[in-house]
Amino acid sequence: MANMLDQQNLVDGHGYISNESSFYGDGEEKANLEARSEFHFERWGIHLQNQMQAYATAADASNALAAAATISHNNPHEGNSSGRQLSESVADFLQRLPLSTSHRGEHGPWLYIANPTFNRQGMANDSVWDSFATQGRELLAKWLIKKDAIKEGLKGRPASVIKSAVTRERKLWEEELRRLAIGWGCTTGKWLLFRRGRALDEAWAAIAEATAQGRLGIGAKVATWDGSEGEDHDQVICVYTANFADEADVGRVVKRLSEMGLAGKTKQVRYKTDAWTIMGIYREQEFELFNEYEFQTTLYSSQYFLDQSGDKKRKRVGDD
Repeated sequence: MANMLDQQNLVDGHGYISNESSFYGDGEEKANLEARSEFHFERWGIHLQNQMQAYATAADASNALAAAATISHNNPHEGNSSGRQLSESVADFLQRLPLSTSHRGEHGPWLYIANPTFNRQGMANDSVWDSFATQGRELLAKWLIKKDAIKEGLKGRPASVIKSAVTRERKLWEEELRRLAIGWGCTTGKWLLFRRGRALDEAWAAIAEATAQGRLGIGAKVATWDGSEGEDHDQVICVYTANFADEADVGRVVKRLSEMGLAGKTKQVRYKTDAWTIMGIYREQEFELFNEYEFQTTLYSSQYFLDQSGDKKRKRVGDD
């Protein structure tokens, strides 16, 4: 066609701009544009490289923080010489802190081991426990007033009548304190095993290994020796669970202890909530403290979970 551009004036195969077109400017302008293009491309490459390094650094820091948080949540004893460190085997931990030579004055009152598969994130912290304890003390103070009023009102009646009346009312207040603990999330508790001598060493070694493998509760601890106790003095091992109200888990742990030969018909063990410990509710004369509240000091016995006779209803400690 007459108005069609001559093929020789077209850029080969690239459209309708001729080689002589000034669309990009003259030669000098082209050179400037190319230089600027190369300059920006180089700067952008450097910028991207810096950004990637910054992101990598941030990711490394985030991963480091996450790792530290994981260690903290999974092993609250990390950095505490009285506890097992995640970097050491259970055998090394037991060798480093043998019960026979771990003196209370050097290592504190307890040796600890945590279940590294249990994440403690979200569990009640010290501030929450303090808040629970404040309200718990208020509740117990009201109970003491109520208890004295019951005894005063029944003065002169047979002791059995007074005791029965106090017991009925006491159970209501015990349940109220348990509900308060659950409301605050202060639900940890422990199975208590008392051993001495070689039996203590063997039990602690077995419990430490099972805890580290995630086959028992959330952690365990054993009382150290203070030098004043005789060879016939029992030391306590505490095997912890996360929630005293979770009977399935509490029962699972004591059944595991039974399978390990550490609990059973001839080896009754009892379960106590940390809420009761915090509130100072002990057996009479236990740690030379008097249980003025007359509360049951433990919540479960191993028999509650291990009794398979089926001919009677299971009872918690203190149930009628």
